[in-house]
Amino acid sequence: MVEVADVEAEAASICAAELDAFADRLFRWRVAESQPVVRDDVPRCQRPSAWQPDFSAAALERMRSSHGLFQRELGELVADEDVGSWPRSQQVDLAMLRAHLHRVEWELDVLRAPQRNAECLLRSRRHFTAKLRPSISLPALSG
Repeated sequence: MVEVADVEAEAASICAAELDAFADRLFRWRVAESQPVVRDDVPRCQRPSAWQPDFSAAALERMRSSHGLFQRELGELVADEDVGSWPRSQQVDLAMLRAHLHRVEWELDVLRAPQRNAECLLRSRRHFTAKLRPSISLPALSG
């Protein structure tokens, strides 16, 4: 005989696996494409070796589109779920994923650093091009 608790536990584990897979895709996208470059970026985030920040209008639109897809996917993932019956750790994971998506929205729609602050673009480019170019020694000026 199948117990209701067994069925609920199996459903919760399936949902937890789907949530974990979603989180993995979200964080890989965030690091590869949409995580802003900030001064404390190096300890928090490992980027692909050839990664360059792209703040072009097309790149920002791709970020916005991807963000919308992630929001819809998460909404569909938990739409028919009784989240209140989930284990507390899963509820916290869901809250953190939602907060992460809200952070992306805040960066794109409120902070808008690439559109509002040219230093954001220049600092990001300098940070990565300095790693790619050897330092240049200039001769001392006499005079």
